Amino acid sequence: MSSTTFDDLRTAAQNAASTVASATVAIGRDGRGTGIVIGPGKVLTSAHNLRDRTTQLRFTSGRTVQAAVSAIDSDGDL
Repeated sequence: MSSTTFDDLRTAAQNAASTVASATVAIGRDGRGTGIVIGPGKVLTSAHNLRDRTTQLRFTSGRTVQAAVSAIDSDGDL
């Protein structure tokens, strides 16, 4: 892989990370998983990140909220 190709890939990855960073949340008090904000009041995460019907979310700003699980797809792990 040429240096230019590597630099292009690194730049693309950095751009993607900065684009989605504000839509990413940590799941649980211990940050056991992550989720992505998909709409107002809606976060999508893997079902295995959930322990109860409620869980704490921590946004990249540091703000935390208590969220309620609205649906689980155990077969799809969502």
